[in-house]
Parts: sequence; structure tokens; C-alpha cells
Amino acid sequence: MDIDQVSFPQAVAKVAPLAGIDIDDKYLNNESAQPVDERTQALRELYQDATKLYHHLLVNTQAGETALNYLHERGLDDATIDAFMLGYAPGNDFYSIIFKIRK
Repeated sequence: MDIDQVSFPQAVAKVAPLAGIDIDDKYLNNESAQPVDERTQALRELYQDATKLYHHLLVNTQAGETALNYLHERGLDDATIDAFMLGYAPGNDFYSIIFKIRK
């Protein structure tokens, strides 16, 4: 099997004819080539920050210890947890503290 090192849209365009599927070119445009407005960029950064926070809470805090042990019991190793940036969101008390800090 050859590896062509193409993007996902390019791979779809390449294999679609093999399955007899016609795909409109507008669906094969590279999303990263399209301009992103400031609001969208700000939301993406917010999501990235939240992802990092919840991942940190899972792997580096006592609050996330039970959840981390559960994931290990389910067969997930630390490399997988890190690769997918799995996280832990603590109970409502955590959110009320953050809300008070932001005020």
C-alpha cells in the first residue's frame, strides 16, 4: 500500500471516483485556506484554552485523580490521554469560583 501524504480533502477526492461518488469541488476546499474572522479566531483560542485547562485538571490535579484512574482502568494509557487532550471538568463549585474571579 502506498502512502501519498495528501490532505484529507485530497484523499477524499482521490478515492471518491473509485466508489462511484461525485463530490462537488466546493466541499474539497482546504478550510485553513479560507479567511477566519476575529470572532471565530477568538472562539477557537478560547476552546484551545479550555481544552488545555481541562486536560491539566485531569492529569495534574488531585481533583482529576479519580477520573484519570477511571480512564486507566478503561485501558487508556497516558500517551492516548495526552494525544487526544482528554480532560476533566470538576463540579459546579469550580465554575462558581472562576465566575467570581472574572467579576
